[in-house]
Order: sequence, then structure tokens, then C-alpha cells
Amino acid sequence: MMVATHDRMASRFVRSSKRGRRRLRFVSSLVAVLLSASVASAQVPDRVAFQGLLLDDLGTPLNRTVDLDFSLYDSLAAGSLLWNESQLGVLVVDGVYAVELGATSPLDASVFAAGPAFLEIVVDGEVLVPRQQLLAVPFAYRAAQAGNVGSVEALVLEQIVSSFAFDGQDPPNLDPSEGTADVDGDGTPNFIDPDNDGDGRLDADELATGNSINLVTPQITSISPTSVPSFTPTTVQVSGAFLGTVASVSYGAESPTATAISSTSFEIEVSSDTAASDLSLHVVAANGEASVPFSVPVFSVPPSITDVDPVFVLSGVPTVVTITGTGFVPGTTVELGASSFVPSSISSSEVVVEITSSAIGPDDLRVLHPGGVSGSIAFAVAPPAFRFVFATTSTTRADFGGIAAGDAICQSEAVSAGLSGTFRAWLSESQALASPDSPSVTFTQSTIPYVTTHGRQVADDWADLTDGTLDNPIDRDPVGAPVIGGVWTGTETDGSSPPVATNTCGEWTPGGTTGVFGRTSSSGQEWTKALSPPAGCATSLRLYCFEQ
Repeated sequence: MMVATHDRMASRFVRSSKRGRRRLRFVSSLVAVLLSASVASAQVPDRVAFQGLLLDDLGTPLNRTVDLDFSLYDSLAAGSLLWNESQLGVLVVDGVYAVELGATSPLDASVFAAGPAFLEIVVDGEVLVPRQQLLAVPFAYRAAQAGNVGSVEALVLEQIVSSFAFDGQDPPNLDPSEGTADVDGDGTPNFIDPDNDGDGRLDADELATGNSINLVTPQITSISPTSVPSFTPTTVQVSGAFLGTVASVSYGAESPTATAISSTSFEIEVSSDTAASDLSLHVVAANGEASVPFSVPVFSVPPSITDVDPVFVLSGVPTVVTITGTGFVPGTTVELGASSFVPSSISSSEVVVEITSSAIGPDDLRVLHPGGVSGSIAFAVAPPAFRFVFATTSTTRADFGGIAAGDAICQSEAVSAGLSGTFRAWLSESQALASPDSPSVTFTQSTIPYVTTHGRQVADDWADLTDGTLDNPIDRDPVGAPVIGGVWTGTETDGSSPPVATNTCGEWTPGGTTGVFGRTSSSGQEWTKALSPPAGCATSLRLYCFEQ
């Protein structure tokens, strides 16, 4: 006895919604038994063993009886009826039933004489679609009549392998490497094995992605870390299956070298020099098989700015600016206001760029990562001609020795900071003196803007400086560093002397009691004359220094 097993073929069974019944899924398998004791006694059997599987739409096997009707036609749809029989009350256990086709209406070899036959099955009055082609097994019957004993003609076997979807493929077995070989050694011939090479991927899926169904395909299932920063060298561990023979790796436009290779993992170092949101990773094994591309998310790290030199530029004057920080990458650009600039050099910690701007005033200098994220730092565009003003880095008691001594403190700090020109302290003597000194008397009253040492305009000119309101507070020291606190002034908002010596700590000499002071944080009148009571002369405060 010889048994030819046809693997399960899938179709669907949908019950009418009008009848309110659950949808079923139907899977069947066909078994043909050939009896051939000798050439003389070889007879074509008139029955064919047939198995089926009935599941509901949740995948739950049925457990009940059903009425089945079987018909053979000469075409996939419509066509002529070749044979028919009904089998009632067929028991279904755990979804499985078994019958013999021909049990109530014997099969005759003439049914298959004209060529292909298509089996239609009706379950409880509902037709399963599509019909299933029964080409192979009936021809095998004819082979027994042709004189073969215990074997099947090569032509018949070829038709079996090439014409019936034994392994669930549709269309079936078109790959020339299908056949009776067993590539993966699992005991199942290729033509009824849905996974010839045993790599866990169905042959249909492998054919759809251009892979060979008889060669193991490398597979990527995960990476660690799960995403990588752009423009930053990163070691990535790739995990999966059948990775032991990795021949090459492709990651975006990169071709990194795999290290620490095992059957389930390897490592690569990538730099992701792109602003893309994700990149494709795949590998090619030594057998030429390529994995399905694995998507790797890529994110951009915002640059961070720690310093800029200089802290401002002059309007209309090209100036080379050095920006220091972290996260600078190729493709970084620099923006100031609405203007964009391309750096002349970029390293991970420094960007050098020439900036030209005609705008005047404060603005943020921005460094843009090609991935769209950015970092910024305070910056300014100063007038092309101006006079510096700053608050001293040092503090002093009010008995520093008079206005001339205050001027000396300002000049000393300006020189130490590399500032040229003459600087005087914003100090006044009281009207108790016959000819009191004050900025309104002795200062050069500038017709050009006053600017802090980090490029912020304080006032358009002397008139703007003494109108009681500043454009920006004087809150920077000689090198542009921020300062906070009180400042000895003894001066009215218009730059004139206060009325009494108690406003000037005894004209800034030992023995004074109180003095008027200003605040570096203010751009209103309190920048020079705080509304609080005068400060005690033993208090240590800063001085304002103005370029003449």
C-alpha cells in the first residue's frame, strides 16, 4: 500500500448573516490511498480519504455534527458537474472531521479523464469558496493503471508537485527548487513544507521579500539602544536569529563592520550622519540571503552653548565670532535675527563663524543642528560708533577718597579688561560745596550711544541717558560678565549734584554717614537714585564707569 499525503488547503466558510450564525473558518486535508498488489490486480480505488478542520471566527474548533455535500467540477468557477455526493451528520471533534469521498456515490476514474477537477464543499447548506483543485491525486490513480507497481510516474509526480498547493502557497510550488528534497531535514519534503529551510519564515514571505525559500535568512528582531543619536558615534547591539555568518551590514548610507558575532547577535558602531528620523538596518549572510530591513529611530541632540567671543558685533562690520559648547556637528548653521550664517569651521566643541548684521540691539545667537534642534546665547549688535559703560567688578566703601579716586578705580578696571580710552566714575559732590563736581558738569556729553561691554545699548546719547529711563540696565562688568547689586552714585537722574552732603557720604571721604546709590538691575530712575533711604557709608558697593 502506498500513501500520498496532501497537506492542508485553506478556504473560508461564512454563514449567512440572515441566519444569525457565527462565521466559520475551514481548513481541509486530502489523503489518497493507492492499492496495487500487482500489475494484473491493480485497480483504481473508488474512495478517497478526506480530512477537514472547522474553526469559528475566533479560531475555536467546532464540536458538533454537520451536513456535508461534496461536488467535483471541471473548472474553478461555474463549469460542468463531474461528481456529487452528500454525507449527513458528520461528527466534528475539536474541529476535525474525517470522511471518505465516494462513500455514498462511488468515484470513477472517468471523472478525472478530462483533466483537472475542482472540489466544492458545502457545510450545512453554505458553499465554501474557492473550490480546491484535485489534479494530483486522481492522476496518481491513473498511474497505477499504467503499469507502475509501488511507484508513481515522474510526470505524475511533477504534476503533483507543481499543480497543488500542498504547502499552502498560492500559486503553489512555482519555485523550481520545490520537490521531494528535504532542505531543512525536518522530515517533511519541500513541496509540502511551508518553511523549506526551517528559518521560521514562511516560504511565501521569503518569496515576497526576494529571499530564497531554501536558504536560511538572517533575521533582526531588536537593537540596543532602541534609538541612536544623530552625528554621534554609538555602539549598537543587534539581536536576532541566524546571524552567525553575517558577511556585510548596511545602516543607512553606512557599511559598519560587525564585531562580537554570534548566531543571535553582533555589534556595530554607527555615527548616523544624517538628520533623518529613522534609518534602515539590514544584514547579508554568507549564503547571500539578506534580512528584512529593520527600522532604527534616529534622534538629534540639541547643541549647548557655554560661551561666545566676542559677545556682540558692530552693526555693518563683519566680525569673526567663536562659539564654544557641546553637540556641534557637521551641517550646523548659525542664526542671528533673520540672518543665517555658515561656519568656516566646526568641531564638536567649537564653531567659528563670520557675522555681519545691520540691525542694532539685543538678540539671541542661535546654533542650529541639522536635525532641527538648536541652542542659543545672549548676543547683541552694537552701533558702529559708541561709548562703553560698565559697573566695576570690585566693590568699595564710600570713603574711597573723592571723585578723583573713583575715576582712578574705573580707569584701572578698564585697562585690566583691555578697554582703551578714558573712563570716569558716575559720581557727584553735593551742593554744599561752592563748585560741586558732577557728571553734568565734567562728563563729555556724548552724541553717540552708550553701550554695555556685552553690546547692549544703554542710551542713544547724553540726552537719552539723563531723561530718567535707560534702554537697558548697566549690569555688566568690564569684561561683559553680569553683575548685581548697589552702586555708589550720589547723583540725580539728570547727572547733577544732590542737595546735601548726607547724599554723598561727606563727598566720598572718611567721616560721611550716608550716600545715594543706584541699582544695576534697574533701567528706571533707580539705576542712579534708589527710592530706598541712602545707604550707610561703611557699605561696600560698586561704581558706574563711563567712557569719555
